[in-house]
Amino acid sequence: MQRKIFIKNKKRKYYAGLFSEYKANWLLLLVTFFILLIISMLNFSSVLNHYRIYYGLPISLADCCIMQREFIFFPLFIVPLCLFIIQIIIKNDLEIPFILRRFSRKSVWSAQIRKAFMCAFLFCVFYLLITLLIGSLYSSELINWKNSNSIYCLKTESIIDTTLYEVIIAFFSSCFLSIAGITTVFLLLWWIIKKSVFAWLVIIIISIWDLFFMEYSVFVGRLSITYTNWSNREIWGNFLWASILVVIMILIGRFCSRYKEFINENHAE
Repeated sequence: MQRKIFIKNKKRKYYAGLFSEYKANWLLLLVTFFILLIISMLNFSSVLNHYRIYYGLPISLADCCIMQREFIFFPLFIVPLCLFIIQIIIKNDLEIPFILRRFSRKSVWSAQIRKAFMCAFLFCVFYLLITLLIGSLYSSELINWKNSNSIYCLKTESIIDTTLYEVIIAFFSSCFLSIAGITTVFLLLWWIIKKSVFAWLVIIIISIWDLFFMEYSVFVGRLSITYTNWSNREIWGNFLWASILVVIMILIGRFCSRYKEFINENHAE
């Protein structure tokens, strides 16, 4: 009888803690939504008005997707913000209570990757919805890349026949693969070196490298959906390359996890 009461109380405490954790995470995602809303409005105001005022060009919803993914805004603001949120959500995953609920070191790594990718997916959904919501206020049409009087024609000196749905799919895929790739690199370094500060330093270096050396970029720059990449039809091939690279890094993490020791380690720094 006492054993049943003990197990019942233990389950109650476990589910209460689990509910509290998810509640805190959802509150964090809600705050993130409003942060994305504010910084997206600032980005739209600064970039899109430049083309509307100085060039007199109409803005389409497809252009809004490109502006939200390109330039310094995405690699220097959006990616670090998402990575910071993911780090907060998974910060306790390398603690003993979480590890003891897993069957092996590989399962700890896999669970952390799943949680991080789910956070990245939700973040990108929020980001897409905000882009379409605010973009609809700034745009006068869905897509105008077939017209000579468009930002696309100004950038590429050509026109292209594509749909808004293709642009939205490319936008979401580019954002998710960029964040998933950077997150996998971060987790791999965090597991091996045990210092999040060093992992952040490497991520900052990679982001700056991708920003200024687009030809030799790793993730964010290579997954760019600029007008030039649309013109050269290089987008989908880059997505495939990035997906393969992410899978390879996940497998490397699974291999390295076999030699991971969790006792007397501090991953908070």
